[in-house]
Amino acid sequence: MKRSTLILVVILAVLAAVAFLVMQRPGETSTAGRTGGMLVDYDSMAVDKLEIITSSSTVTLEKRAGIWMLAAPIQYKADVSAVTGVVGQGRRVELTSLVSTNPGKQKLFLVDSAGTLVKVFEKGVERTAFRVGKPSSSFTETYVRREGTDEVHLADGMLTTTFVRQPNDWRDKAIFALDEGQITSVKFQYGDTTYVVPG
Repeated sequence: MKRSTLILVVILAVLAAVAFLVMQRPGETSTAGRTGGMLVDYDSMAVDKLEIITSSSTVTLEKRAGIWMLAAPIQYKADVSAVTGVVGQGRRVELTSLVSTNPGKQKLFLVDSAGTLVKVFEKGVERTAFRVGKPSSSFTETYVRREGTDEVHLADGMLTTTFVRQPNDWRDKAIFALDEGQITSVKFQYGDTTYVVPG
C-alpha cells in the first residue's frame, strides 16, 4: 500500500471516530424515521382562544359568541379560514424525528424565546403551548418544541406559513357577503353607459 493511500485511510478513520463522538455527546440524541407521534393534543372544538407570539408581535384571537375575533393588537373580525387552519394544523403536527434534547441547541433551531410561541386555550384556560422554529434545509419539515420540554423535533410540513403571520394577516378581508343563488342580475354603470347582465 502506498504511503499516500495509508495516510488517507488513517485520516478517514480519524474523521469517522470524531463524527461518532460528536453524535454521542450527552444531552443530545437523534433518531431516524417517522415517530408517528403528535406534538400536542387538544380538542379543536373546545378551543376558544389562541395567543401567537412572534419576535415582532403578539396576536390574540378569541371566539366570542361563536365568532372568531382578533382581540389584540387590534379589535377586528378574524379571518375564519386562517384561525381554523391554525386550530386544525396545531393538533395535527406530526413529529418525524427527535433532533436534540440539549437546551443549548434550542437557539440553533429557533425554538427558544426567538421562535414563534403558540398558546392554545380551551374554555379560557391554557391547554397547551408549543414553539414553531425554522424550516429544515429541505423546506419540507419544521423544527418544533413543546413548551416545558427540552426536546426539539422535526415535524412534517412547512408550518411557518400557517403560524407566523403579521397581525393584519389575521383580519377578515371580506368586503361583503351574499348568497350567490339570490342574484337575479348584475348592473354596471359607468358615466352615461349602463350594462345589465341577467342572473
